[in-house]
Amino acid sequence: MGITVYLVVCLLGAALGKQFQFHNNLGQTIWVGSLGNAGVAAPNNGGFQLNAGAAHQGGAPAANKAPGRRPGS
Repeated sequence: MGITVYLVVCLLGAALGKQFQFHNNLGQTIWVGSLGNAGVAAPNNGGFQLNAGAAHQGGAPAANKAPGRRPGS
């Protein structure tokens, strides 16, 4: 039973996209920007404000690609 639940969670995570956790360890507010791919909306409406010491969890749809990665890697 435990392995079945684990597999379902893993498969759902792969289908829904990727989640990212942002932490601001600076002593000032920063702005985090994000871009979408052609035909795909930008994650988090293009960016968000992150106050000093704050954290934010955001995600990207499975259709988005991470920059700096080769296809298939």
